[in-house]
Amino acid sequence: MSIKYEVGDIVNCEVLGVSDHEVSVDLNAGKIGIIAFEDLSEEEGYDPHKHLRNGKHLTAQITSLDDGRGNIRLSVNAARHTDAWDQLKDAHSANETLTVHVREQVKGGVVAYLKGLRAFIPASQLAASYVDNLADFVGRDLEVKIDSIEPAKRRLVLSARAVEQEKKRLEQQAKLDALEVGSIVEGTVARLKDFGAFVNIADGLDGLVHISQISLKRVEKVEDALRVGQKVRVKITGMKDGKVSLSMKAVELLERPSKEAAARKAQDEQVARYADRESTGTSLADLLGGIKLD
Repeated sequence: MSIKYEVGDIVNCEVLGVSDHEVSVDLNAGKIGIIAFEDLSEEEGYDPHKHLRNGKHLTAQITSLDDGRGNIRLSVNAARHTDAWDQLKDAHSANETLTVHVREQVKGGVVAYLKGLRAFIPASQLAASYVDNLADFVGRDLEVKIDSIEPAKRRLVLSARAVEQEKKRLEQQAKLDALEVGSIVEGTVARLKDFGAFVNIADGLDGLVHISQISLKRVEKVEDALRVGQKVRVKITGMKDGKVSLSMKAVELLERPSKEAAARKAQDEQVARYADRESTGTSLADLLGGIKLD
């Protein structure tokens, strides 16, 4: 039974022979296929005479049904690329992080290769911060995510910036997960705004103390009550969408009873000391009463 092939089909074939410029293969259907040396591999220095032998099985993609000599033309590279595009589409859908080696600098960015496919990394996607010198990235390995992929146009755009941003987001989330609403922590005033103050409560994590939460007393201006660098105790009152709400007033409310009790205790002790002094005789008779005359 004759198999009907179409351009684009990926087939398994068997090497029949290696000539000076091409390889003849058996398509297992009584048909002979031809693979040019340049379509066998993109590896530098690849020698078909050393790597191929009769009977070796190859996977190739049909690029032409008739080369003018009645032979089917195939390409191992094309098959490899088709499979690579499919794998990269899956990686893009899964938002996977991949590693690439930057080969060269081009206008507006750099070029790397991923599964044998040429990929472009724009300068704006090389890092989270501004990149001044593209040449600094040539020869480096980078962790990247696929920004966009269009197999039909052989267009593949990568982003290292997306990986950095994801890592930063995960680190930030880990810090948030370690916090507990209702707990009291010590922080440092990082920035003052008209509406309140941002207090650093963990490395790289700030929370907002709204002006209404600075003190039990009315605060007209934030700078009248706080200064940058000041150590403060704050209560975590809420967390939503990565934002932390803090209150100094809540801490003041919690500590006020103990402060009032301490003040009352100090006052009572002072009264007791005064009473002791008053109860001790201080008249002349009292003083003379303790003297024994011979």
